[in-house]
Amino acid sequence: MDRLTARAIAGGAALAAAAGFGATRELPKLIDGSRAAQVPSALRRLDRPVAGRVRVYAADTHLPQVRSCSRTLREQPLGGRPIVERIGVITRSISFVNTRGLLVGCDRTGVRLEGRIWCGVSAGALYGNRLRDPRLDILCRNRHGRLVGSIWVNPVRGARWIAVDQGSYKELYPTAARLPVRISSARNVNLGHASAIFVVSQYGARGRRLSHERIVAHVAG
Repeated sequence: MDRLTARAIAGGAALAAAAGFGATRELPKLIDGSRAAQVPSALRRLDRPVAGRVRVYAADTHLPQVRSCSRTLREQPLGGRPIVERIGVITRSISFVNTRGLLVGCDRTGVRLEGRIWCGVSAGALYGNRLRDPRLDILCRNRHGRLVGSIWVNPVRGARWIAVDQGSYKELYPTAARLPVRISSARNVNLGHASAIFVVSQYGARGRRLSHERIVAHVAG
C-alpha cells in the first residue's frame, strides 16, 4: 500500500467517524438534572427512548414538594390514597386525590411563573380511577420560552408504560398507583386555540403495544 492510498483510507475513516459522531445526539437528561431511568429491554427498540422516574408516597407524607403543591392548590390529599410524583424531561409533577374525591395536580418546569414554583395546576372528577377529560394545562413554559402542555392519560388495561412522541425522542412514563398518568410536551401547543396535540402509545410489561392515539386536548372552560 503506497503512502497516498494510506492517507486516503485514513481520511475516509476520520470522515466516517465524524459523521457518526455528529449523527449521534445525546439523549436528554431529566428536568432535575439526573440521568433518565433504565429503559426496559422490551422497549429499547423504540426510536431513542428516554424513561422518566416515578415515586409513590403515602397520603400523610410531609415532603416539601408535596406540601408546596398542596398549598398552591389549597387542597389536601385524601387519606388512604397515594400521591404520585413524576420526574420527566420537560416537567416534574405531583398528582393526588383530594378530600373531595377529585384528581388534582401541580406541574413545574423549573421556570418560575409570577414567582410561583408550580406554574400549572389541574383538577378533574374521577370515574372509577379514570378521567373523562385530559384536563389540559398550558400555563407553563420551558427554559427556551416555549409553551408546555400537560394532560392526564388514562392507562388502558395492562399498560405499564405511556410513550409520548417528543419529536427527537420518545419519552416513557411508567404507570403507577392505578391513577391517570400526567404527561407533558412542548410540541404542538396552540395558545390561540387553547389546545395541544399529543401522540401517545401505551405498552404492556413485555413491550406489546396496546394502543396508539393522537390526542387533541383543549383547556376546559
